[in-house]
Amino acid sequence: MQSAFEVAHLAAGGPLFFGYCGREREKMGSLVLRDVAKYFDGVAACSEINLTIAEGEFFTFLGPSGCGKTTLLRLIAGFIRPDKGSIYLGGRAITHLAAERREVGMVFQNYALFPFLTVFENIAYGLKIQKKSKAEIRRAVGMYMEMMGLDGFEMRRISQLSGGEQQRVALARSLATEPKVLLLDEPLSNLDARLRDTMRMEIHSLQKRLGITTLFVTHDQTEALALSDRVALFERGCCEQVGTPQEIYSQPDSAFVARFIGDTNLFAARISEGRATLSGGLIFRLGSSKRKGCFVSIRPQDISLSMIPPSGPNIFCGTLKESQLNGMWVTHSIEVAGHIFRAVVLNTRTGSLKMCPGASVFLSIPEASITVLMR
Repeated sequence: MQSAFEVAHLAAGGPLFFGYCGREREKMGSLVLRDVAKYFDGVAACSEINLTIAEGEFFTFLGPSGCGKTTLLRLIAGFIRPDKGSIYLGGRAITHLAAERREVGMVFQNYALFPFLTVFENIAYGLKIQKKSKAEIRRAVGMYMEMMGLDGFEMRRISQLSGGEQQRVALARSLATEPKVLLLDEPLSNLDARLRDTMRMEIHSLQKRLGITTLFVTHDQTEALALSDRVALFERGCCEQVGTPQEIYSQPDSAFVARFIGDTNLFAARISEGRATLSGGLIFRLGSSKRKGCFVSIRPQDISLSMIPPSGPNIFCGTLKESQLNGMWVTHSIEVAGHIFRAVVLNTRTGSLKMCPGASVFLSIPEASITVLMR
């Protein structure tokens, strides 16, 4: 376990960076994990992980606390070694390389900045360790300070900065040493909601502009969907599914994925002959779907509501239990044959339904919006 100083030293470009600032950036290369596993006291923190992250990709490790995503990040950075498997960066095996030889940069959740150094000195720290000339350091620090909107902050102390400004310093410090891969360990979790949204877009824009391979760890599905080229979703040390945000959201492989990514109506069901039967005798028509399973998932926005019975398949009459205003959306909870369905309606002045609890309402659920899941 590293001390606070050692963590800051590593993040700033001590043994976490083996840099090459001042010369043309080498090809970053892809990152490959093959059968990677790590155990603590006999318990698997991550197990049989096989992933390939493409050069220049923004790839997110997503999942609840304790699912193994930060352990994987630390394995890639070189803080810990795997008990099994191999890690490759740009075709080079780095599994047993010392951290300082991996050309990997990391921004920690608490940023790990040196409080006794100025902003300029924090960003320059890794470059000094790399023994860059004063001219190279001034040039690199100036470039990344301008890139991160930190002009005029050179002589400020870390204690004089806001949370968003501290995050920009941490990013600038990591990027100044030009790593092949940038690792971001929940860097937005300490920011308030509005600033988090702003910084999310700034990180996305910066990553695309630089084209640096980036691994982002979060438990926040909104961050993962908004930022990522692809997402790996973890549960209890195992990778449940890998795909684009749209694939993960629209085509979940399991009930866990459907529940974790966005909101959904998830019901145990018996699937037979193009129909899904729920307890209480409620039946969905599935159309031409031949997928087998034991759950059905329906996103709330795919359910249409009306006060008069519409035409089409999967029309049900239910009773409104409650409505919640969420600003842009109104979430309605409707009971149908003992099952609670959540449906969302856009909150417009003319289009939203005006209903009171106890009112009868009709639900329309398109066949194509019903996803059948095996587990």
